[in-house]
Amino acid sequence: MGVLSWAATTSWCEHLVAVAAELDGRPRKTLGWGTPAERLHKLLAA
Repeated sequence: MGVLSWAATTSWCEHLVAVAAELDGRPRKTLGWGTPAERLHKLLAA
């Protein structure tokens, strides 16, 4: 689901959770093309 493709019946909370999940799964150049979720997982596992 894209950021702008949510249905009007979806609650704002569900929409924000979906947006956060999409952003956390997007690779970042500043993280060596890793995702924020991967970086957080490595940090918490250390």
